[in-house]
Amino acid sequence: MKTTIRILLAVAAGVFAQNSVYGPTGLNFVPSAFASEGGRWSGSLGGTTDDDPLWVSSIQGRFLDDRLEVGLSSTVWLVEGDSVGWNPMTTYAPVVPSVKWVLDREDHGRQSWGYSVGLSMPLGAWAAAGWRIRLPLASPEIHVGLGTPLNSIQGFGGVALDLCDLDGAVLPVRLTLDGAVAGSTGTLGSAEESYWSVGVSTRLGRNLTFQVLHRRDRAYGLVDDGRRPDGTSFLRILWNFGSASHEVAR
Repeated sequence: MKTTIRILLAVAAGVFAQNSVYGPTGLNFVPSAFASEGGRWSGSLGGTTDDDPLWVSSIQGRFLDDRLEVGLSSTVWLVEGDSVGWNPMTTYAPVVPSVKWVLDREDHGRQSWGYSVGLSMPLGAWAAAGWRIRLPLASPEIHVGLGTPLNSIQGFGGVALDLCDLDGAVLPVRLTLDGAVAGSTGTLGSAEESYWSVGVSTRLGRNLTFQVLHRRDRAYGLVDDGRRPDGTSFLRILWNFGSASHEVAR
């Protein structure tokens, strides 16, 4: 019976695993401490609702019993630096690499703990820890971490909340809040992205998820082209396909 309960909880936990805008599985913009769940392959396509629309895309795959995650994103950064402000650097195709290695995951009844490390833009080398609990009505998870591309250091974190029914079954709605605070190391350059974002996701079918998110960066003393005082909104479609995750069998 305990094994059956843990399998059901693992299935519920994997409903909304998704790529971040920058590639690694996570929340809106920050990576998570847990492995990607669902299909072995996943991707996303989306863009902003600004007057000068920005298109973003990513793809990724899982290997080595789901511990290794390799991704490609079209987004390098959205804020070039504190002396430049909002200046998105993207490519036409998802070619910006990222890698994520899940160090460990522990399941204790309704709770799960996870730890991971990785390399990605704009975080550079990063490490994250996460916690998740499955409850009736709402099931939260929290992720925190640090990243550095040498010229700055970023503290990042995020909270996700899955809506559930009275029996704890996950409903097709997830709320997210994530962000990062960056500071210059004072040796090789200036700080990059400092922001917060909120989002809501809903599952459209077995393999598709639709997401709306809004991001606000800190203020920069620049010309109007370098400011986004009202923030930027994104619309994204995320999908996964391939064999089922090994997480369900653990």
